[in-house]
Amino acid sequence: MNSTDVSRNLKKLNVAYFGGSVTDGHGSTVRENSWRRLTTKWLENTYGVNVNEVNGAIGGTGTKYGVYRVIEHLKLTSVIPDLVFIEFSVNDYYDGLTENEAAFNMEYIINTVYEYAPKADIVMVFTGEYATMSAADPDSFVTRKAHKAVADAYGIPTVDVATPLWNLMCEENGGVKPTQSTDVWKRYVTDQVHPSDAGYAEYAKTVQAFLKQTFDAKRYVFGNVADAYRRTDTLHDLTALVKPHVATFAGCTFADPDVQVTATVGSPTNPTGCLLTNKAGASFSFDFTGTDLKLWIYGHSGDADDSDRLSVEIDGVTVKGDFGLVMRNANHKILDVTSELMLENTKHTVTVKLNANSAGIANLDLRYVMISGDAERRGISNVK
Repeated sequence: MNSTDVSRNLKKLNVAYFGGSVTDGHGSTVRENSWRRLTTKWLENTYGVNVNEVNGAIGGTGTKYGVYRVIEHLKLTSVIPDLVFIEFSVNDYYDGLTENEAAFNMEYIINTVYEYAPKADIVMVFTGEYATMSAADPDSFVTRKAHKAVADAYGIPTVDVATPLWNLMCEENGGVKPTQSTDVWKRYVTDQVHPSDAGYAEYAKTVQAFLKQTFDAKRYVFGNVADAYRRTDTLHDLTALVKPHVATFAGCTFADPDVQVTATVGSPTNPTGCLLTNKAGASFSFDFTGTDLKLWIYGHSGDADDSDRLSVEIDGVTVKGDFGLVMRNANHKILDVTSELMLENTKHTVTVKLNANSAGIANLDLRYVMISGDAERRGISNVK
């Protein structure tokens, strides 16, 4: 085992959590009842350690977001984690990622953690939702299968918290698989995927049992093998990291004063503000250096066929694409601006304009500008 040796009187522990809404604690009455907070408090109370917790969980995001935000939201440049929990399989399943996409993203996240914290111990946590929990073989879902394959290759332990909860619900339901309308399901899960306080307590119990067995028995199954495994047959070289190019949206040029950059709110969802406007015709410009560009927005609900949308120009040329801002349910959304382009790894100027729908409605909530690439079209960074 490396740095996370709480059984040897370690007094301070940096613990980071990286995942979606279930890691953040959505569905709990208060976030203190999430499996994340319960695990942190358990470490403090059981081993007498002072835990510095980094919460890098954002609801509605999977690994396609995580590869861009892992450095900042885990605070890797300033806080070296001893222990990192990663949970993304359900949101990758919801995002429809292929097995190779999920594996690529997860491996990138793991290697990024090791780049900044080579002695960090990583634990991959598998949560669940109704379809994955009730399946005969949860590992049959491609995203979980992909994440587990990467974890196994790197020697990273995995903790399945969903199956024990499902087994408990089946037991309390008289040995019969519950449906989402069954009282026992509603007792532990608030909707299709987010646990209640009781469900989070069970998730935390499973994580704690794994940690306790590891620490107390001194069976140190952790320990990274970052240099022992590099998948080169199907994945790109993951070692080149492109650093952020600008610090905040304040580096943009605004064509209209009604575009607002919000102040810091101290949450991973919006850690340093976002760009907001509801004025049709408002526009802004910025420069970036790279080969690929994506815009991370928070989409709003409405009619996708009659959506407010963005117009985008790169180096004075209009980019073809349907950059609509509406989703079935309000949530995070990535607009892939350059997917059909082959940009050179040089400086590019981008101009974005907000267009209204037929009713004159326009509403932009831009969270991040996501930039990828170098001369070899590799490397990922984020720009706020």
